[in-house]
Amino acid sequence: MPYVYVKDSEGFVFKKKESEVTTGEKIISEKEYMKKSGLALYEK
Repeated sequence: MPYVYVKDSEGFVFKKKESEVTTGEKIISEKEYMKKSGLALYEK
């Protein structure tokens, strides 16, 4: 089952199954997910 990165209406980002995405959530790129979640800071 493929996973996607989503941002909800409050600005929180998370990874979830594509089939579980609801109407209030926007699919974003992995790069944007890493930046918004702060995980990109740990990769350096």
